[in-house]
Amino acid sequence: MQAVLYLRVSTKEQMEGTSIAFQREACFRYAEQKGLKVLKTFVEEGESAKVADRTQLRKLLEFCRVNRGKVNALVVWKVDRFARNVSDHFSVKAILAQYGVSIHSVTEPIGDGHMGKMMETMLAGWAEWDNSVRAERSTAGMKKKLEEGLWPWQPPFGYLSIRAKAHGEKKTQPDPLDPKRYALVRRVRKEFLKGIHNVASITRYAAQIGLRMSSGKKPYPQFIDKMLRNPFYAGILVNPWTREEYPGKHEALVTPEEHQKTLLILEGRSLNATPRLRSHPDFPLRGFVRCANDGHGFTGSWSTGRRSKYAYYRCSDRNCPLYRHSIRKKMLEDAFMAFLASVTPRGTYLDLFEAITLDLWEKKYREYNADAERLVKELARLEKEKLEFMSGKGKLLTDEEFLGVRAKYDEEIAITRLSLNETCIEEWDIEAAITYAKQTIRNLPRLWFDLPLEQQQRFQKLVFPKSVTYSPEHGFGTAELGLIYEINRIWDGQKTTLVPPRGVEPRFTP
Repeated sequence: MQAVLYLRVSTKEQMEGTSIAFQREACFRYAEQKGLKVLKTFVEEGESAKVADRTQLRKLLEFCRVNRGKVNALVVWKVDRFARNVSDHFSVKAILAQYGVSIHSVTEPIGDGHMGKMMETMLAGWAEWDNSVRAERSTAGMKKKLEEGLWPWQPPFGYLSIRAKAHGEKKTQPDPLDPKRYALVRRVRKEFLKGIHNVASITRYAAQIGLRMSSGKKPYPQFIDKMLRNPFYAGILVNPWTREEYPGKHEALVTPEEHQKTLLILEGRSLNATPRLRSHPDFPLRGFVRCANDGHGFTGSWSTGRRSKYAYYRCSDRNCPLYRHSIRKKMLEDAFMAFLASVTPRGTYLDLFEAITLDLWEKKYREYNADAERLVKELARLEKEKLEFMSGKGKLLTDEEFLGVRAKYDEEIAITRLSLNETCIEEWDIEAAITYAKQTIRNLPRLWFDLPLEQQQRFQKLVFPKSVTYSPEHGFGTAELGLIYEINRIWDGQKTTLVPPRGVEPRFTP
């Protein structure tokens, strides 16, 4: 099967950053996993001032129409990269369905639910809906088999398919071991657990002891790597859609603990490594605050005294003096809140920030309304022309020419309607929102203290993008601040070079 990719960002800043690269990598990886050959990639570059009219989506639809039958799938990273609402999504999907192209989302299982399938097929046809329901029932049946501890597909190397032995009947028993191969597979996996092999050397070992693939050829590294990573050999069944794990009824060749050790060896980690929580509600500054001596992140732990337990932070470097001389949790966090207080924006600055934000919001609101008016007129023109064509001019064309022109009108109308929907900005009380924000950030220490752990950590990165350093002698050092707080720090009450001069477009996305 062959596919095209559609990548999109909302702003020029994202285009110049990592968003497109991230989407491209994820979409190509998805296509490879699904066995899709990528014919072409369409990249929609963001526009910060005007609404993009989706020129690349137009080209994509035209490419699919011209190459009808050659393109089978459209891969997007996420549905909101493709269309902002359900109606737009299914409108364009219906056009693609006419060209034999299905939409695949890398991060979302679109169309798997009954209602989602029904809405798609109302536009694509009852035949597709009937096939989708059958496919969903089949998927549900496979999931039920997994829950029963049975693998509904062909088992991995070293096992025999019970379905083949039952002449195509439904599987009711677990797949048995292959008497000719299972002992060799077990030897390979046990040998790898010694920790003296990499994939290349264990592949040579497998060939030396006589292991051969189903084709009769010697195993290659990719084959052995896949075999080592497969949890089926540890008696674990993994749902390919949800990644849920179920205990299998088949005979395992290694224990689950041995399988975990195998994965650790493949990742180059110690066999004694144990999972550790990167975040802990008792130590919100762990890893964020760094030692002023050597730059290592602070870690946190509890110490048990004679009467109670005490919480401490310390440098994570064993060679640092602060590794042994811990800092009480309360002492460090009180110092951090004092540091937050020192960078809290002043009232005069917040008033100025409010005025600038309101002015910019009103400007952008006017621009988007102007775009909306333009697109409304464009949509009306296209629909009028299509109606005239269908009732008059189209009768002079051949059937093939008629269908081609009508498809072109459908594409233009769908894209224009999609662009129109993206110009809509919700009408909400921006002044009340800014007033609330001002009142909230007037006391940064209190705000940080009251937040739950995950939001605390995100808030820390907002104020201090590159962490902060600390020493017991000098406290917190000078740290890089987020843009809003940096402007506040250097603002002298008059002007700042960090605010774009009049006539220069600031970075803003409503």
